[in-house]
Amino acid sequence: MKKRIITGLIMLLVAVPIIYFGGYTFATVVLLIALMSYKEMLDLKKNYGKIPNLMKVLGAISMLIFLYNDKGFGISYTQITYQRMIAALLLTVLPVLFYKDNKYTAKQAFYLFGVAFFLGLGFNLFINVRNASLPIFVFLVSIATFNDIFALLGGRLIGKHKLMPTVSPKKTIEGSIVGGVFGMAISLLIYHFYCGRPIDFRTVICVLILCVASQIGDLVFSKFKRECEVKDYSNIFPGHGGMLDRLDSLFFVIMTFMLLISNL
Repeated sequence: MKKRIITGLIMLLVAVPIIYFGGYTFATVVLLIALMSYKEMLDLKKNYGKIPNLMKVLGAISMLIFLYNDKGFGISYTQITYQRMIAALLLTVLPVLFYKDNKYTAKQAFYLFGVAFFLGLGFNLFINVRNASLPIFVFLVSIATFNDIFALLGGRLIGKHKLMPTVSPKKTIEGSIVGGVFGMAISLLIYHFYCGRPIDFRTVICVLILCVASQIGDLVFSKFKRECEVKDYSNIFPGHGGMLDRLDSLFFVIMTFMLLISNL
């Protein structure tokens, strides 16, 4: 627990100025994080076997096709076009024709495309939302962060009933409720006082949905790990695991936010 707290404080000290300055500084850091996350997903070899090195490179290029946009590093909101999706699909799927002896299979191709699309879309949204509004980005980060913190504390203090033991054995129903309550309360305060937005019934419902999305994201990424029989995506952060262990909830919060954006 002590190691986890120290690592968390160091990550906070590093992340705050990067998020604050935004722009190309933030976008460059997100690019590096995306590449590290891509490696973590490909290290889950039980899902697909060994992918040829050339295809790993083409998969990374496919991810960058989604991560970048026409203005470079997502200075404004942008859509991922059909052209981008087709280009990435061809890069990852077409080469199955040229590999012999099942050295690169259809299963591997579609896994690679899925990883490139999922990570590229998620990190593209990170950049776009931050560059559109620092307060909104902080608000979204607070939902994921405080849900995680208080779910962990609630589970340790009063957790008795397992939430989804086959997916994440340590998570409890009590911890989930505590995380949701405090995550909602703190993020609503940030939304009102830092973002300068009024709180009404519609806002409360939207934040509730985002809190649920945060916990679902955590469970979905845990499911990936369970299937591959690993505890963490990597050991970059002592006590915390890898990049995707820290960003799992935020991925789903930001994606859900894009579905609700007209209501906030």
